[in-house]
Amino acid sequence: GGGAGPDGGGPVLVERYDEVVFAHPTHAFFGRVSDVVPRGGPSVPAAPCPDGLAPFRHLLPSYDETADIVTLASAQRLIDEELDAVRARIVETDAQLGHVDRMVSEARGRVSELREAQGAAGGSGGAASSSRG
Repeated sequence: GGGAGPDGGGPVLVERYDEVVFAHPTHAFFGRVSDVVPRGGPSVPAAPCPDGLAPFRHLLPSYDETADIVTLASAQRLIDEELDAVRARIVETDAQLGHVDRMVSEARGRVSELREAQGAAGGSGGAASSSRG
């Protein structure tokens, strides 16, 4: 079949594109690229159709990125909520740790006081009995 697609419904279209991803761009570079690339618009206008494809323009897919933008925004909100929850748990755990540290410090102080009191009351006998054990 000359020009028919696998299902017999139309021509087979093959698209190829190259993509460059900058995982951690500097702020200056990101600013320069952001000024050039449209961001947040409802869709990117279609590129002009080459003359050879003009008769098939109605078969070419059009792409509206609105749904993708909504999905990404929703995902970002979910991530932000999770981060807020983790931060709250960290603050709560840190407060609990501070409380435990204070309790340990108070307990050590009491143990020291008790040892001093035992040492003063028992004199050298207390030291002798502790060396026997």
